[in-house]
This record gives sequence, C-alpha cells and structure tokens, in this order.
Amino acid sequence: MNHSTHVETLIPCLETLCKQTTLIKSVVPGRISKASGSVAGLRLKLGVQTLAGFKLSARKGSSVQEVFITTTATADEVQRELERILPANVLPVGVSMEGSGKVKRPPPTGGEEEYDLR
Repeated sequence: MNHSTHVETLIPCLETLCKQTTLIKSVVPGRISKASGSVAGLRLKLGVQTLAGFKLSARKGSSVQEVFITTTATADEVQRELERILPANVLPVGVSMEGSGKVKRPPPTGGEEEYDLR
C-alpha cells in the first residue's frame, strides 16, 4: 500500500481496529475525495448502514476517504467498539467533520455553539 491510495495513517488505524475486535469481519477502504476546510489528525465517523455493515468516513487534513466495514453488529455496538479501540480518532455520533476541528451542534437550550475537538 502506498500513501497516494489511502488517507495518511488510515491503514495502521484500521489494522489496530481489526486486531482488537471480533465484531468487524472485514474492512475495505474506498474512494478518496477532497473536502472543504481541514482537520488536524485522523478522524473516523460512523456513517450509514449498508447491506453488509456500515460505511465510515475517514478524514485527515482536507482528504476524506470512505471505509466499508462488514459486520452483523448494530450501529451502537460498532460505535462503542470504535470509541473503545480508537478513542482519539472517533467522532461522537452527531458531530460534523466539516471545518478545521470546530463543529457546530445544537446545545440543549437551542441555537448553536462551537466545540473545539482538538
């Protein structure tokens, strides 16, 4: 594997994930695209359910890569495993990957606040 076909540091991260859980049967990195803005470090976010499992988004800098995982686990189970194994790289459910590490999400009182994820 070379750096031009994968988001930098993604493969070691996925290898760690596969070695430390039995919930995930296989991992297939997908296409890479350019995103607006930039984020520091590698960030993973659980995405939509597919027929065989789930799609993750992996983002580092201004690159974003699809990652498909095969599993029979639920979204909650996969999210918990991601947070357990890769806590520094996984974004909580409902948090956006847009921008430079700052995200907007509604606080309990309404409106929007910015949160710095670094």
